[in-house]
Amino acid sequence: MIVTHDVARAVSVRQAVEHPAVWALDYGSRPKPFFHPVRTPQGHTLSISEPHDHTWHRGLWFTFKFVNADNFWEEREPFGVQRIRGVPTVTHGDPQSLTLDLTLDWMPPGDQYAILSERRTITWREHDDASVFDWTTVVTPSRDVELDRTPYTTWGGYGGLSFRGSRHWHVDRYLLPDGAMIVCPRGSVRHGAISPASSMVVRA
Repeated sequence: MIVTHDVARAVSVRQAVEHPAVWALDYGSRPKPFFHPVRTPQGHTLSISEPHDHTWHRGLWFTFKFVNADNFWEEREPFGVQRIRGVPTVTHGDPQSLTLDLTLDWMPPGDQYAILSERRTITWREHDDASVFDWTTVVTPSRDVELDRTPYTTWGGYGGLSFRGSRHWHVDRYLLPDGAMIVCPRGSVRHGAISPASSMVVRA
């Protein structure tokens, strides 16, 4: 495993010099940190970044839609940003695991004081046929806050840990906490079926 840290910008992992990155965490070039690309152990790219229809969708990322009515989702002025404090701490576990610790300040538009501070810990592990991201976040408000989202109609209601997948996907498989598997062909929607503790399983 080769870890590259471009300080103040990004951390990436690859298995060999001649191989593409298994994943990259960009924490310095955009208003919110994000993972892209995200690849399987076989090298298939799962994520997409800044598609034409939603340019603020970037691979794997975390945010709320509204914090005290300020928009931290779409990046149309005015919008909130997640500003990293210092640089991530990178800790090696065994040869196929790595932990990232980040401290973020959530800055409302036009405000010099953070409304939220966040401690984000992400551990990545690679197995022979799968990669696993364990994501833990603790968000602390500096004052009273209301977290909100777009009301759900035929769309909306989004926020939290989010992923924008490549257009080459055909089937999503969700592994539920009880071990059950839900299979959703591309274009299908299963509202209310996915638990916050669920995992997305990709076989490629």
